[in-house]
Amino acid sequence: MGFAAVQFKANAAQQEATALDAGLPVITQAELLSERAYLAYNTGTAVGRLRLVETLDETSDIETTDIVVLTEVPLALSPVAGVILSEASTALSHVNLLAKGWGIPNLYVRDAHAQLRSLDGQWVRLKADAQRYTLSPATPAEATRARTATARVLKAPNLRQAALVPLERLRQRDAGACGGKAARLGSLESLRRTGQLPTNVAPVPDGFCIPFGQYAQFAAQPAVRTRIDQALQALEAATSRGERRDLLAALRADLQQMPVPEELASQWQARWEQQLGGDGVFVRSSSNSEDLANFSGAGLYTTVPNVRRQLADAVRTVWASVWNAEAFEA
Repeated sequence: MGFAAVQFKANAAQQEATALDAGLPVITQAELLSERAYLAYNTGTAVGRLRLVETLDETSDIETTDIVVLTEVPLALSPVAGVILSEASTALSHVNLLAKGWGIPNLYVRDAHAQLRSLDGQWVRLKADAQRYTLSPATPAEATRARTATARVLKAPNLRQAALVPLERLRQRDAGACGGKAARLGSLESLRRTGQLPTNVAPVPDGFCIPFGQYAQFAAQPAVRTRIDQALQALEAATSRGERRDLLAALRADLQQMPVPEELASQWQARWEQQLGGDGVFVRSSSNSEDLANFSGAGLYTTVPNVRRQLADAVRTVWASVWNAEAFEA
């Protein structure tokens, strides 16, 4: 009996490009679903301005009221009113996790750009179910309601907690100080250790939480506070998403050069060496605005992988990603 060669399954355009650069044989979701003309990853109804986007990275003026028609599956996306993909994706792609959190339709439509070109720039009402989708002109009242939709309200973080928390002690109660991701990982590992999960479940890699309170200490430094205040004033005056994106990029670059309080950096280094043996680590976000019951926040913040030295630089990079354009717009 013969077997087909193993191929890497790419779930986004960036993954496909990286695999090809590495010389890996790649198969895409579009190739697997070549006979399908329509798939609804997240059903629903939306009102917005239809925007045909050729290259997302080169389009800086996408607004929250846009229903975007994309030629590729991105790993990250700023908030929009709806997503129509010309390239097939998966139910677990970052884009679809974001769509579910935002409560917006996310569809694959074969040749979407060609089919919808005549509607580019128009305000429409999109309705999508498991079998089909419809687009109809939006009424002036619908367009007005879409423009004035209210923003999501988040719970305030707990900034009083200042001590590092090892993974083995993290529980759901710590979400207010360490974020939902860290709290859930600690809870999951506790269930595994106490025999409440199947024996074949892999352990959660060890780690520790740097709580929100320590970010607050970093941000309270006069130079950092002044720079953030300046950026917020400029962002409030900005008139387009592209202008905000440029302002945020400049802010992140400046924050990555700001000093981390020595007492914090020393704590991290000591914990890294004593608890984790100084082994390579992934420095990841765990905020109060991701991994929520109704919003995943997938892909909004930056992860720094395989950190083997300069831990403080990696933490500062993740902290600066609070000001990523996609996170800010969300």
